[in-house]
Amino acid sequence: MELMESPNFLDHAELLDDNTPQCLNAFHKYLIQHNMSSNTITAYIYSVRHFYTCFDHLNSNNVSLYKAYLLDHYQPQTVNMRIRALNCFLKFQGISDYSCLLYTSPSPRDTR
Repeated sequence: MELMESPNFLDHAELLDDNTPQCLNAFHKYLIQHNMSSNTITAYIYSVRHFYTCFDHLNSNNVSLYKAYLLDHYQPQTVNMRIRALNCFLKFQGISDYSCLLYTSPSPRDTR
């Protein structure tokens, strides 16, 4: 099956350059093949790149540390989007034992 380029491929061009790890280029193609929206592709590529700016290696310990970092620095919606992106990347890599659970923010009832 021939991989077709996304009609919005140029939207992601700034995210994929000569310094981009080969696995991210392949992940980008994977997202296109799975009919992800342009915004989702941009967010997922950005999120995985962000992980790699924090950690050199993808392993279960770093995934856990990254989640803790996200919880300390970002709102729940951002945390969950980045975790979804990382989980998708893990699935793409064929890694099932590192997956993170999404963060559930406390209910307003719990803060009374």
